Amino acid sequence: AIANRVRSYLESYGAKVIMTRVMDSSMTLSERTDLIESLNPDVFVSIHCDGSDDLDESGTHTFYFTPYSQPLADSIHSKMVETYNNMIYSPADANFELTDRKIKYYPFYVTRVDNCPAVLVETGFLTNFVEGNVLADPNNQDYLGRAIADGIYNYFTR
Repeated sequence: AIANRVRSYLESYGAKVIMTRVMDSSMTLSERTDLIESLNPDVFVSIHCDGSDDLDESGTHTFYFTPYSQPLADSIHSKMVETYNNMIYSPADANFELTDRKIKYYPFYVTRVDNCPAVLVETGFLTNFVEGNVLADPNNQDYLGRAIADGIYNYFTR
């Protein structure tokens, strides 16, 4: 749902968006990265909801691998944290202080794309009761989709 909102916002900004997954279809990680390599996109953004055995884990984090992907990670992540803190949570909410898990260097398979900046965005923890409810809410899905789209847009316009 969040990825579809990202696509809608980006298309409204004039971007051409290619989704590597449009349904619950199965594609291996190597098939996905081969597809990305063949399409030669300007950026690749993998969007996820996180989970943990620790039900108190919360927050959003964004991963990158190549140095040229870090500015994209920064741009998207700052919009995600801003959205959580200004649109979703109030300072009185228990998760307010826990939204920013930072950007992180990590060699996820999909962040190791060679031909363009590539990031993996964890929008929040489905396993956290509060955040799971946030992520299930269509209004919040829209806020988060717009945050990711605006982060991508800002990356290109800076």
